[in-house]
Amino acid sequence: MTLPSAPCVLALVLTTVLANKGKITGGSDARLREFPYSVSLRTYDFEGLGHFCGGAIVSPSLVITAGACTDPASPKIDEIVAGTLNRVIAYPGQQVRKPRTIVPHPGYTFPPYNDISLIFLDEPFVFHENISAVALPEVNQTTYPNPVVVNGWGAEQYGLPMSEVLQRVTLDTYSDEYCAEFMNAEVPPSLLCAGTNEGGIGACIGDAGAPVTATTDKVYLAGMINSNLKLQGCGFPGPMNHNPEVVHYLEWILQQNRIHNGGL
Repeated sequence: MTLPSAPCVLALVLTTVLANKGKITGGSDARLREFPYSVSLRTYDFEGLGHFCGGAIVSPSLVITAGACTDPASPKIDEIVAGTLNRVIAYPGQQVRKPRTIVPHPGYTFPPYNDISLIFLDEPFVFHENISAVALPEVNQTTYPNPVVVNGWGAEQYGLPMSEVLQRVTLDTYSDEYCAEFMNAEVPPSLLCAGTNEGGIGACIGDAGAPVTATTDKVYLAGMINSNLKLQGCGFPGPMNHNPEVVHYLEWILQQNRIHNGGL
């Protein structure tokens, strides 16, 4: 028997994680203009409209997503769609862009560590009431113990069809110490642990790359939904959503944006 090569195995794992993606577990329909910074990453490789990951607009020409969403073994990003709530119905004023340059974090590995990637667009989004950027966190800004909001288009549980309408849910955040004790494993400070003690709500498989936001005097991008939800489970009780916390990557994001985009 001939065993598949390592790259083939990685491609199979990533395709399974991303193509069989899920939505927000226990979520509710998002309102128009509630998440004007959320985008749908789509591929022509899938039947239908090909949504497979989410992302967040942080400037007219820059989208942040999960590292696995741009991995060479994952589906090709053919379109980035902004200004829509429904993944199967085109909204008036929605805009479609293509990637110009993709910059994964240099420390990204799968299973996902440093699970964050930058997508510079072929042309800027034109902002209007349905499309705008979310703020980046301030230097040294921490989100815990504030709640966070996540959104996504996937299925409520593994194996179910994706949601047509963008879903949203509010989650609690947990300290690194509590998260490590709960998981009985080391949790790096670059992760933001979120969930609920009761369970039943949260991100699910394939919501990878979608924004995790928090609010102080403004809404800011606290993290991205990571791509390891298949192992973490959907809606399990406790701090089961481990998301890359954007503040730990802020210097890298700004550096790459100066190189590829001339600054925010």
